[in-house]
Amino acid sequence: MNNFIIAILFTSIFNIVALPIIPAEGISKHMGETVKVVDKVYSSNTDTKNMLLNVGGSSDHQYLTVIIKLNGQDKTKYTGYNIYVTGKLVKYKGVPAIIVENAKQIGIVMTDHDLHKAFN
Repeated sequence: MNNFIIAILFTSIFNIVALPIIPAEGISKHMGETVKVVDKVYSSNTDTKNMLLNVGGSSDHQYLTVIIKLNGQDKTKYTGYNIYVTGKLVKYKGVPAIIVENAKQIGIVMTDHDLHKAFN
């Protein structure tokens, strides 16, 4: 098999899609798109069903709200950390949001410099 066919098979099997990586402040141009956002979590709130993360700014001044469906998942503390989150940008209470339903959609960035290089 040549390398081209192997690459197509690999991409098809794992559904790898190159997503644009953007900071939270730039998301307004990408509403309705599936993106990867990399930025800092300034604060969070938790109720019985969801954890809400305020990304790119504190509550009422955030660029993005990340809604994590808990479904018995660990209530990991993200506040104060740079995170990546992947998903479709939707509106939640008038603010851009990403709803996280799978733990693979979100994680803590373990580097402090040039966050974009961490995902290339």
